[in-house]
Order: sequence, then structure tokens, then C-alpha cells
Amino acid sequence: MEWYRKAAEHGYVRAQFSVGSMNEHGKGVDQNYSTKMELYRKAAEHGYVRAQFSVGSMNEHGKGVDQNYSTKMELYRKTAEQGHAYSQYHME
Repeated sequence: MEWYRKAAEHGYVRAQFSVGSMNEHGKGVDQNYSTKMELYRKAAEHGYVRAQFSVGSMNEHGKGVDQNYSTKMELYRKTAEQGHAYSQYHME
């Protein structure tokens, strides 16, 4: 976990996503949706499609953030256009 955190702090988007996921599931850290959202947003801002979709999903379900369907749809549309199959499925 220490190395993942260091990589995330240095802007490595896959590490940001991984540490965010660990915070979601409580693996190696206490479960923390706020930290997860913060790290997913950072990775999403750098164009990481899985993080963009996950931020949309969190907006849909209100985990770590207030529910916001317009943000969800914006991110699902964006990731669907990038070929993310699950987003494409949810656009229907």
C-alpha cells in the first residue's frame, strides 16, 4: 500500500485508481468513500476511462458524493464515446 500511495501522490493514474479501489473495499486501509472519490477524480481528470466511469457510478449511487444524475450521464456519455462497453450499455 505504501508504494501505491507514493505512486498516486506522484500523479500515476493507475495507482490513484488502485488506491481509490482499496479505499472502497477496505483492503489495506479503512473503507473510505470520500478518499476513493478524491483519487478517482484525480485519475479521471487525467483521462483514465475506468476512473471516469467510476466517478459517474458514484454520482449515480451517491457513494462519497451527493447523487447527481446529470454528472453521471455526462461521464457515462464521455466514456461510452471512448469505447467503454459498460457505459455504452448504461446509455440505453
